This record gives sequence, C-alpha cells and structure tokens, in this order.
Amino acid sequence: MTSQYELLALQLHQRLGSMEMERAAVQRRVAELERLRVNVTKMQTSRAPIAVASAAAAAAVASSIEACGVATSDAPSFDALIDVGDKFFVEAKVDLNEPIAVHVGLGVFIAVPLSDADAFIVEQQQSLAARGDVLDASLGEARGHLELTEMMLQTVALAGRGM
Repeated sequence: MTSQYELLALQLHQRLGSMEMERAAVQRRVAELERLRVNVTKMQTSRAPIAVASAAAAAAVASSIEACGVATSDAPSFDALIDVGDKFFVEAKVDLNEPIAVHVGLGVFIAVPLSDADAFIVEQQQSLAARGDVLDASLGEARGHLELTEMMLQTVALAGRGM
C-alpha cells in the first residue's frame, strides 16, 4: 500500500512541478505582452508628430508651388502673409531675386533661391513620408506580436481551466 501512496505522491509532485513551470511560462508571456503594449504605445506616440509634420510639409509644398507659380510670371515680387506663430501673420513683399530662408533643422536656416527652396521642401516631405512608412511597418509588426501573444495567453488560460 505504501508504495501506491508514494507513487501517487510522486505523480502529484511531478504534476505540481509541471504546473509551476507552466505558471512561470505564463508569467513570462504576460511580461512580454506588457512590454509589447508599451512598445506599441511608444510607436503610436512617435508616429503622430511625423503625420503632423508631413501634413505641414505638404501645406508648405502647396504654398511654395503657388509662390513659384507667381515667380514664373513677369512680376519681380509678390505679396505674402508670413506666419509669425500662434496664428499671427504679417504682410510682406517677397522679392523673387533675393534668396529666402529655409529651415533645415535644429534651428538652422539657410538662404537659398526660391526655386531651390521648393525642391528642398519636396525632398523633406519625401523623407518624412519614408520615415512614417518605416514606423508604420514596425508598428504593424509589434501589433502582430501583441495579438499573437494575447492568443497564446488565452489558449494557456483555457487549457488551465480544463485541468
């Protein structure tokens, strides 16, 4: 009789050890899921400013193209409203023969002819769009990992209830 009890105790001990290992695996998966959620949130947060910057660049391109349309006319200058921040504008006369200031990043501005400024804006918009595409791809991959991990955890939880 004692040997049956010992055998049963050994089986129960092994089963308990197996359950503890499964529990540890689930805990690791939960931690991974939380890390993935944090990463997805960070990626979504970093994507938003790029979308705004891309939209602003598109508006700048449209404005620049319109200005270049004026520049191709015979007029030596044109009138413009210049945004000075917080939705305040000043009227200005833009001389088409003078270089204009273009922000190249980090608070640095360079003086370039109007025709070169338009090309720079288009290039900047393309760069922002490419950066957004890379972030979108990474975000999609992270979402996929997150969904897969959630499905695995649900499967483990259902299997645990069946015991």
